[in-house]
Amino acid sequence: MNRPSEKVLVFRRPPLGENNTMESLIIFVIVVCFVCMLLVGKGSNQPSRRKKTRQNSNQKKQSNLNKEEKTALKGAIGEQIIKVQVLSKLDTARYRYFHNLIVPIDGGSTQIDNIVISPYGIFVIEAKYFQGWIFGAPNQPRWTHTLPSGSKFSFQNPLRQNYKHIKALSKLLGLSDKEFHSIVAFTHRNCQLKTTFPENVCLVSDFIPYVQKHDKEVFSIEQCTEFCRILSNPDFEATPERIEHHVQSLKQKETSAVHHVV
Repeated sequence: MNRPSEKVLVFRRPPLGENNTMESLIIFVIVVCFVCMLLVGKGSNQPSRRKKTRQNSNQKKQSNLNKEEKTALKGAIGEQIIKVQVLSKLDTARYRYFHNLIVPIDGGSTQIDNIVISPYGIFVIEAKYFQGWIFGAPNQPRWTHTLPSGSKFSFQNPLRQNYKHIKALSKLLGLSDKEFHSIVAFTHRNCQLKTTFPENVCLVSDFIPYVQKHDKEVFSIEQCTEFCRILSNPDFEATPERIEHHVQSLKQKETSAVHHVV
């Protein structure tokens, strides 16, 4: 793969992930942090023994909280694996990584987990840390995740998630959709894709090779630098407060949609 050597993007070099050991270390640290959160939550939210109704209510809330925490944990692990892959296996002079941004779209906002700016286009990556089998098709609104135990769950088509992300970024950066590359990467080592998916839906082992296949320059150094400047705006940083506001806005939209249908 021949790429021009005379052009070098003047990006600040972010810290590099060193190898698979770093990947395992990141996963371990994330798991430990979430376990600590769970223990603290259990210690501070003991239900009253005097009122069984309150006890049942608290147990239900705790169960829902645990589900949310587990989902957040899986999401965080998947995103960090992508980060390690990008920073350790791609030339950081030509690929700039952004993580966890909240950008405006249609009067609301959308949260984007992984973005890579490069002369070869802008890569928008949706990471899924799922163990087991994945079934689906690009035109289906929901895909199926089958666990080794046989349990099945449906989840939103991640290509549709990325479509919204790309729409928001294209408007923010003043670009067309054609200059973006949508990728869905399943990052769990024991995940299998059981139906035929397009090439941009891949396992983590195929993620970097897919990115490197795009070797035609579509942006200049100056353009890439400007994109990085825009995305570095602190207003797009996913702080806890902004995440909470974003989540509440989504819940309000879902509630309004249900009431409208009824």
